[in-house]
Amino acid sequence: MKKTVSVSMLVSVLAAARLMAQAPPPPPPPSGGGDGPPPGAGRDLSSAPVPAADKAAKGLGLTDEEKKAGLVTVSVMPVGFIPPPIIKLDASGMPRETYRNPMEFPPVVYKVKTAKGEVKIIGAQNQLGPSSVIPRQESTTLYYVSPPDPKSTTEQKGEDLRPIGKLAIAPDATHLLVVIWKEPSEKMWNSPKYKVIDVSPSKLAPNSLTAINASEATLTIQSGKGPFKMAPGFMGRVELPLNKQGEVPMYVATSANGELEPLSQTVVSTATDSRIFLVAWEAPKSRATPAGVMMTVGSKQLVLPTLPPDTSQAALDRP
Repeated sequence: MKKTVSVSMLVSVLAAARLMAQAPPPPPPPSGGGDGPPPGAGRDLSSAPVPAADKAAKGLGLTDEEKKAGLVTVSVMPVGFIPPPIIKLDASGMPRETYRNPMEFPPVVYKVKTAKGEVKIIGAQNQLGPSSVIPRQESTTLYYVSPPDPKSTTEQKGEDLRPIGKLAIAPDATHLLVVIWKEPSEKMWNSPKYKVIDVSPSKLAPNSLTAINASEATLTIQSGKGPFKMAPGFMGRVELPLNKQGEVPMYVATSANGELEPLSQTVVSTATDSRIFLVAWEAPKSRATPAGVMMTVGSKQLVLPTLPPDTSQAALDRP
């Protein structure tokens, strides 16, 4: 009993001595540092001068005529198979990627010129991606930005803009989809084909499907009625029936080896401000793609274009 009490007392004394030997806590952080907000946080910067370089990159100014003409939302969709990288082992056994010409891949950046500058449009491969607002014109030219060739020995000055073609804009159009593709026999995207599709929500019912069949196969869509067949190269609209939940059940298939090969079986929801898009393109035949076709389908919200903020020099100079 006495031995147990002695051991307990010894443990308590050692623990107290250890606590007393620990370093004292650090002093509080100085004012404006530590875990608090950084110095200057919350300061009103609305009156701070804007550098000239930032003013030029802040936005695009429109003329009075362009503002009166109205705006149109434009999306660019390159459609086609993206070749995978070629990986080979070098002399040391390390994997190295084989060089490909950048134009073996579709361009990413597209542009439309305005009276005061340019509007950049980012293309989304095989899907309806980001859109840009351009001033409404009866006809305007769409360009693509050719990427620099890393193997070129000549110095490139500025962007290499190459025209694709004219965009005819209807007076009542609010949303345009520009489909870009190339012929299967062509290796490069130097001279792409294009088609402009008016996808304004006011002209499309919520159950309207905008279909783009850039493959060499005939697609079959079954959705409560039909079936509806889309021949190779079909780019247009298909009206599909809705179920009781206001959705579009959709079964898409194509023929492979004389048999119907399913590509997609899904239910797509609808909304007043969104529309359904289906995109199919050619792909190398494999166990995963026996018909040589890949596809995607889904709904996309279409927001009405709004006038961008005033980015004139006078507006930028105002505090």
